[in-house]
Amino acid sequence: MINIYYRTVKEKKIKTLSEFRKGCWVHVEKPTAEEISEISRIIKIDESLCMDAIDPYEVPRIEREDGVTYFFTRVPKNGKGEIVTVPLLVAIGEDFILTVSREHLGFMESFREGKKDFYTTQKIKLFLQILFSINTQYGSFLNDIGRKIRAIRVKMRRLGSKDIVQFVDYEKILNDFLSALVPTSSVLSSLNEGRHIDFFEKDQDLLEDVYLGNRQLVELAKSTLKYVINVREAYSTIITNELNRVIKFLTSLTILLTVPTMISSFLGMNVFIPFAKNHNSLLVIVIVTGSISLSLFLFFRRKDWI
Repeated sequence: MINIYYRTVKEKKIKTLSEFRKGCWVHVEKPTAEEISEISRIIKIDESLCMDAIDPYEVPRIEREDGVTYFFTRVPKNGKGEIVTVPLLVAIGEDFILTVSREHLGFMESFREGKKDFYTTQKIKLFLQILFSINTQYGSFLNDIGRKIRAIRVKMRRLGSKDIVQFVDYEKILNDFLSALVPTSSVLSSLNEGRHIDFFEKDQDLLEDVYLGNRQLVELAKSTLKYVINVREAYSTIITNELNRVIKFLTSLTILLTVPTMISSFLGMNVFIPFAKNHNSLLVIVIVTGSISLSLFLFFRRKDWI
């Protein structure tokens, strides 16, 4: 789906156009190959680079060709019950700005509906506003994941299988975030050094804010991932320790029950046994058996097996 928007500093509301115009913003969402071919022909951009935008495995990078800068990044979103990142292309030409997304991105609605204060004729500033919104999306997801992890951490000794699976899912999400944020940080660093795009002084300040925000997100994702790993490893240690205690207890109990069982088995054999005719033999056997069992019990108790 191709949508064309236009707004100048003199206009109060954003307008939707039916055809391309200089200074417009072209937003392409869930495009078909025919739509990409059409928009590439209209605004004269590289069709193959636009096709890269709908590759689900596209990585963040920046390219410049024939006066057009192509900025590839990844955006977090809730998709089919899990948090994923999807590719987004922002192409900046001499008289247009183009965004291409293979999926619907909720945060773009605030731009399309005019809730964000922006002008399509100020394409560099619009580009930075989009990046700032992407940072906000990452921050929201990371903070939410952090809260959920801390909530699970409280019940460390009562974690279930579902909680462990949740930790594994969070680890996967955070790794996905880092695989998107770290390359994006490198691209923003090159932009901040004045390569690829010439920024106005005011836009340069906004670019620095976006870059610093991205670096903070990288550190937040790394610290959250480290916290997840530490909690998971701590739980694994606790489970192993509890298992060892149970095994020690059962082993001790088995030995305590084995001693009287073996003695009674020997004495129950149909053979001659010394002191068999002694009236106090039963009492002696009970005392000896009890003494051995008590000694073993005290030994295991001192070893903290029972």
